[in-house]
Amino acid sequence: MATVAERAPGSGRWPSLVPYVVLALGTLPIAVLYAWLLYSSFFLRVEGFTPIGPFTLENWRFLWDPLSVPELRNRPPIIPLTINTFIFATVTSLVGVLISSMAGYAFSRLRFKGRRMMLGGVLLLHSFPSVTLLIALFVVLRTLGLYDKLAGVILVQTAFALPFGIWIMKGFFDNVPWDLEMSALVDGAGRLRTWWRIMLPLVKPGL
Repeated sequence: MATVAERAPGSGRWPSLVPYVVLALGTLPIAVLYAWLLYSSFFLRVEGFTPIGPFTLENWRFLWDPLSVPELRNRPPIIPLTINTFIFATVTSLVGVLISSMAGYAFSRLRFKGRRMMLGGVLLLHSFPSVTLLIALFVVLRTLGLYDKLAGVILVQTAFALPFGIWIMKGFFDNVPWDLEMSALVDGAGRLRTWWRIMLPLVKPGL
């Protein structure tokens, strides 16, 4: 007969899988719908949920011959737009996560003059309506030569996302025990190495 100690390692395995099963079941209908949309795009007609007609790439012709679609003749080509969107999303995410995590760590662990005032300023920026900054942003971007450029859009979006990201990361760093960080500092690690090697792996859910 198996003892309690022998059954303990396996007894907690199934409960730990429950969130993943629920998540998979919840996303399954969405995945099926996207798969059906992709499949039906290779047919010219669809009646109900049943594609009709021969398999064709006519609906995707705009990718290599955009002039064949009258609606796209006076619009920018889709390939450069897609590349710009990918660059925008990637750079904005990476820069936002990097700055937010570093600033959140500094506000959480360091004690410096003006810390409370800066935290209040970050919170105020998060609650400030962005639409009221349109004229100022236009003037600044035009002065810097970034108006109507991808770098300008990335800069503005990153700036708007930083206040919220800083507060989120500060909350995660606040929940990390001081003992782990102090052990690294006592062993000779600097602040930057402690943030990279010790703190970041512990706040991965916030990232």
